[in-house]
Formats: sequence, structure tokens, C-alpha cells
Amino acid sequence: MIAPRRRDVVPRGLRDGPDRGSGSVLAVALLGAIMVMVVFVIAAGQAAWAHHRARTAADLAALAAADAARGLTSGEPCAVARRVAEANGARLVGCCPPSDRGEVRDVRVEADVPAWLGRLGPVTGLARAGPPRDDLVQREYGTPAFCA
Repeated sequence: MIAPRRRDVVPRGLRDGPDRGSGSVLAVALLGAIMVMVVFVIAAGQAAWAHHRARTAADLAALAAADAARGLTSGEPCAVARRVAEANGARLVGCCPPSDRGEVRDVRVEADVPAWLGRLGPVTGLARAGPPRDDLVQREYGTPAFCA
């Protein structure tokens, strides 16, 4: 009589050892981690898009306010800036001329992030626009003094 082989003696369920099925758990964990990373990438993209929208609205509102201050378009400069900011999905928070420059406008706008990112709060866009002064054409204007 031939002795049974060792493999035939071990019960079928114990042959693979205690790691049986661990690949499925690892795959589920990996899939979960990938999904969390995708959500973070989408959230960062949405926040960046809102920030870009706020900066664009601020730039356009400042240009429109500066044109109105110079008399190139009709209307009060800050009212024109408010309309332009609202047309671009933002709200005007501040609009004022720097102390020594009547035709230049500093503008601050806020744009909301999507509702599911509401905890981040609104994003802010800042801009300054106006004609250059003759003595400052080659220099930077410095930090804008944004008013509220």
C-alpha cells in the first residue's frame, strides 16, 4: 500500500493558510484610498476655479471702474464695478481710489465656492486699474491699499 501524500492529508480549507481572502480586503482598501484622493483632487479643482473666477471678476470690475472714473464710460465708478462683478459671478466688497490717484480704482470682490465646499468660505479677488502716472511708468505702483 502506498502512503498518502502530505497534501491529501491537510483539509482543503486549511491548505491556503490564514491569508486566504486578504487580497480582496487589500483591493477594497486600495479602491477606497483612490476614491478619497479623487475627491480631494476634485475639491482642489473646484476651489481653484472659484479663485480664478474671483480674480477675473476683480480685474474686470477694476477696469470698468477705472474707465468710469476717467469718463470713458458713464456711471459712478463703484456702481459700474458692482454691476461688472455681479455679471461675473462675484460680489463687490470694496471699491475706492488710492489716496493720491483719482482715476485709479482698487477693487475687492468675493466669489462663493460650490455648496459642498462651503466650509472653505468665499474666495477673494483683488485688483487695481487705471492709467499709469508719467513719473511711475517704469516703476511698480507698490502694494494697493484696498479699502472696505
